[in-house]
Amino acid sequence: MILISAAGSGGTNRLVENCKEKFLGVTADKYKLFCSILKINILTPHANDEVNYIKKINEIITTYKVTLFIPNSDLEVHVVSKNINKIKTKTFIPNFDLVDLTFDKWSFHQKLKELNIASAHTFNIKDNTDITTAFEELKQAPLWCRTRSGSGSKHTSKVMSVSDATSYIEHCCAVYNLPKSEFLISEYLAGEDIAVMTIWKNGEIKMCKMAKRVRYSGEAGESAPNVIESFYDKNVEEFVIDSISKLNLKPNGILNVDIKCYKDATLAITEINAGRFYYNMQLFNYGKVNALECFLNVANNKDNEFLFDDPEIIFIREQDNQPSIITKKEFNNIDTIKAS
Repeated sequence: MILISAAGSGGTNRLVENCKEKFLGVTADKYKLFCSILKINILTPHANDEVNYIKKINEIITTYKVTLFIPNSDLEVHVVSKNINKIKTKTFIPNFDLVDLTFDKWSFHQKLKELNIASAHTFNIKDNTDITTAFEELKQAPLWCRTRSGSGSKHTSKVMSVSDATSYIEHCCAVYNLPKSEFLISEYLAGEDIAVMTIWKNGEIKMCKMAKRVRYSGEAGESAPNVIESFYDKNVEEFVIDSISKLNLKPNGILNVDIKCYKDATLAITEINAGRFYYNMQLFNYGKVNALECFLNVANNKDNEFLFDDPEIIFIREQDNQPSIITKKEFNNIDTIKAS
């Protein structure tokens, strides 16, 4: 039996929908228990309560004879990697140093800069003078404002001026009780928005799939994408492999690399989500190489074929609708669709 966290979330449901009999789910969200497609789902303490969370996970591992535990949220990956020696079954996640580095976007940016890995010029906002400095040095509008932690476009926005950025940050601090030092301001990169999913084993890459976010439910970057197109570019693959190899000598498990491009198509890393799956896994599970199957094979020391030639597909999602997948070839040839 495989134990997976974040049960009942859209990301986990879509990830396991074609092999759900293999999985047992856990979540700290009681409402999500009722949304899970898995047969057995168990409530756990919140991962912030590390001692009781690990204790409950180990109780479940023992009771259900769990052979692999997959934490599937940023916080849980962070907590599990920190307490890896206390987990009573196999895991397949990056080491704590790498997870901890990517968990804080400011520390991560500083490391990228130190290693000469391309990234957007970024400022940590400690007071209002830092906002002024960012606009004066970057000589650009809009700039990009976001928090040092979190995912899903939370607390992110374009900011057009010093006064605009100041108001936006002060609003977030007041409403969400955040410290000003939680905010970053960086260059706004207007080029393509790329997601790259990679799987590693002892420093060797085992899978690399990529996609472009081409349309959003709201403003680009400030909301979830609702149209994502898969593609393959050797330059993107080499950039990602080279960057991750510089960051960590022997990475393991999943490293999801988010890339934004400058107008001239120059690549720049914005963040890496270490250890968890992307939310839109139907796209990465489609084609000759199924990303989840690849992950499970590599975790269990089975070999997999790295080179593949997947069809380019379009993934379309919208709230309250089932996601749809269509190949680009089919999409480009469509004139009229008739319901079956």
